[in-house]
Amino acid sequence: DRSDKNHHHATSPHTSSNHGETNLLSIQVKTQLRQYVRRIASMYRSVHYHSFEHASHVSLAANKLMHCIHEGHRDSATNRQTSRQQNHDDSSLNKPNGLLPLSTDPMLHFAMVFSGLIHDVDHYGVPNAVLVKEEHPLALKYENISVAERN
Repeated sequence: DRSDKNHHHATSPHTSSNHGETNLLSIQVKTQLRQYVRRIASMYRSVHYHSFEHASHVSLAANKLMHCIHEGHRDSATNRQTSRQQNHDDSSLNKPNGLLPLSTDPMLHFAMVFSGLIHDVDHYGVPNAVLVKEEHPLALKYENISVAERN
């Protein structure tokens, strides 16, 4: 019955996405994350490049990178399995994939995406040389070294 399925999804802390993946975040956690991301967005200045839009693109790229590493590992493992079957050679299965720990660590995945989201918070949108030349308070505070990156 369709109504039973809808009822299950409404009350279950775990729902399924359109792609059949299990979603391990409850509605409450999703709401908290959205609020947090809005708060981060509010900390970005309205500048041409180092904006929240740029941070969103970096986060999406970091997420895609992590997925590509994971998919590359799966494809590599499948190819090794096929090769082993064709050559009757077990040695290819024992070769470690150095990226596997990256692709299977959810906290690292989160850290990558989150880092992309926050990396330019409060950036003034101008190169460090401009801040130094104008003797901006940040340049003085950080002694003209990596001014925007340290803010």
